[in-house]
Amino acid sequence: MARIITLIICCGFAAMFLYVGAIQFWQQRRNLSRAEPVDALIVHSAVKVSKTRDTDQRVGFSNSTTTYLPEVRFQYAVAGTEYESERLYPSIIERSYASELAAAEVLAPFPLQSRVRAHVNTANPDQAFLIAERSNGPVVFLILGALLPPLGWFVGKYV
Repeated sequence: MARIITLIICCGFAAMFLYVGAIQFWQQRRNLSRAEPVDALIVHSAVKVSKTRDTDQRVGFSNSTTTYLPEVRFQYAVAGTEYESERLYPSIIERSYASELAAAEVLAPFPLQSRVRAHVNTANPDQAFLIAERSNGPVVFLILGALLPPLGWFVGKYV
């Protein structure tokens, strides 16, 4: 019974990963192929620090991790309508970094109150982005989705 439950749970997560990965893969591709330049104003630019809680109670040991997420928000107009976006890349899958310096380097071209060039697919004008490059995030989601069912079967076999 535990084997079936494990497999069902893994297949559920696999379906979610495959769905998000496929949708974001095609959306990213569409946004890049139809991207048009638009002037934008940076209204927020900062590195967000996220630290997980230390669950190792031993003295001198820690299993907490710290990640750094570049956050940006910018305003722009398309066909006379004002919009605001928080996307650095054409996918909603965000990239975090292991060092604050790496995250700050991503934000360096986008200082607060600067005027920059953004990119927008006019079919989805509320989804503008600043960096016109492909992200590996959707592919990672697709790979995880493909690997989870066999992993669930394997784990369930030995539970």
